Amino acid sequence: MWWCLKAQFSRPIRAISPRRHAAHTEMQRWAATPGNAEALLRTVLRQAAARNPLA
Repeated sequence: MWWCLKAQFSRPIRAISPRRHAAHTEMQRWAATPGNAEALLRTVLRQAAARNPLA
């Protein structure tokens, strides 16, 4: 678990590890690309409909 101090005498706050930070940055970049989020939503809805045709 990663921790950092916000100031010299403040309570510790949780920080994101460098590897996780890189993953979050990549996901933000992906989500900002036009069409990616919509394509993901369509794929998820298509898969859900295939699993449960009564819905």
